[in-house]
Amino acid sequence: MTVQATDMLLVRGQYLSLADFPLEPYLARLPKRLRPVMAKWSTANYRGYVALWEIRDGMLWLKDVDAWIEFGGEVVRATLETFLPHRKGPIAATWFSDTLHCPDGRLRSYSLIHGIGQQDTERQRQFDIHRGRVMDEWVIHLPPSPIFYRLLPDGSRQHVDGYLSRRGWRPHPDGPPDPFPAGAPVEPWRLWGDPDHDVLPPPEQQWGDPGWRNHPPV
Repeated sequence: MTVQATDMLLVRGQYLSLADFPLEPYLARLPKRLRPVMAKWSTANYRGYVALWEIRDGMLWLKDVDAWIEFGGEVVRATLETFLPHRKGPIAATWFSDTLHCPDGRLRSYSLIHGIGQQDTERQRQFDIHRGRVMDEWVIHLPPSPIFYRLLPDGSRQHVDGYLSRRGWRPHPDGPPDPFPAGAPVEPWRLWGDPDHDVLPPPEQQWGDPGWRNHPPV
């Protein structure tokens, strides 16, 4: 199965690739008459669309959608207004309660798992969402031993130890102190002793607004 095109997430002016598809459960529960009819798709995008999300004011918002759909008897390139004409955007993702995952930092390795490109990167960003509201935000420094920081609303960090569960790496309430003093840059290579450990070039993780729609979904 071909690697699937990702949705994008805008956080504090930074564009991140999403490893999840939070619009799917919403579309699945829509009555058939309200569901958009995809006119084009490809093996690289079986969903037929790419969604742009934003975290703002502690909430997950659906900001835009790029797709080719049947609309008014014609095939048109959709915006959020034509994709979901019964809703006024941006749309608060109140239907979504789960964890969003975003690869971040330099790419170390790449594999295909269930049609989704699994990126082993320096860091992973996680957002714990409940009914669209951001309950927690995390940056996890991954190789070879994850380092967890809870990101506070003002952008400062709070060190939390982590453990491996069936849902992936999760924070552990008790653990060793922060290996990097408050205010110091987080440079994991200092712990692992190899500043050139990451040898692959960085992935294309950011789309420059307003040009994100220059990357067609199919």
